[in-house]
Amino acid sequence: MIHGMARPTVAYVKRSFLMGKHVMYGFVNLAIRDFVIQNHGPQCWNQIKSDVCGNVEICLPDKVYDDSFTYGIVAAIADKLNITVPTALEAFGEYWVSFVDNQGYGAMLSGNGRTFKEFLSNLDQFHSRLGTTYAEFDPPYFEFVDHGENQLELNYTSKRPGLAHMVSGILKGLAKRYDTEIELVADCQKFQGKFEIVIVNHPANSL
Repeated sequence: MIHGMARPTVAYVKRSFLMGKHVMYGFVNLAIRDFVIQNHGPQCWNQIKSDVCGNVEICLPDKVYDDSFTYGIVAAIADKLNITVPTALEAFGEYWVSFVDNQGYGAMLSGNGRTFKEFLSNLDQFHSRLGTTYAEFDPPYFEFVDHGENQLELNYTSKRPGLAHMVSGILKGLAKRYDTEIELVADCQKFQGKFEIVIVNHPANSL
């Protein structure tokens, strides 16, 4: 169960985040569905989907859907669970890493880096390669900076608003995947984010 504080509304998310038209692959919606079912049960998911999408199918992995479905679902999750939208996005971001891993893409993730730090250093190239495979994918931009002494910085920019908090969760999920303990300070803005990372502990010979 994830926990938060303030109770947002779908209207709030639309005012704050839905700027411009983009599409999202159904694979993302499928991950959100599994995230909700795993943490809160199928009845919770069915209610959220019904409220946002009605009878529209939005979880076909290779099909693209309007972003409004995905944003609406995230807002409905936050509303139903009485948490903030950023809290919902961060929790989903952390779950996203294990979901992708378990959907048969573990080798692809491992191929992007043998360690947490190496993975981050290749993160922008990783997304660029995905953009050549998925025609409708509009990847974000990542800039990695290694400040030395286990201090890293990741700068994120996207055409999609409001998703920097998901990146925070993804970083936590990646750290777990690589058995690496981190301290994370995130500055999440509408279209970008700055993430200062300190590697506290890591497997031997992983740096």
